[in-house]
Amino acid sequence: MSLLNQTIKKILPPDQRAIKFVENKLAQTMTNADGLGELKNLLLRYVGITGQIHPEIPKKFTIITCGDHGVAGMSVPILKKQQHI
Repeated sequence: MSLLNQTIKKILPPDQRAIKFVENKLAQTMTNADGLGELKNLLLRYVGITGQIHPEIPKKFTIITCGDHGVAGMSVPILKKQQHI
């Protein structure tokens, strides 16, 4: 079995009990939980994925990516090609 298939088999559906618990807790403790907007949706998705009612705070990280996709060779950017590498 490939690594992809093994990984796919480990993916579980969202934990609906955890989502409902946190949703109810928000409704009980906040005057207007919908005032959180997209943050509420993000929280509920995160709780559903992790299955943790009190999820751990994720470690901070930074992803830095770059690429010129060949446009440096077409003299499109202002910077020299060496500055893109």
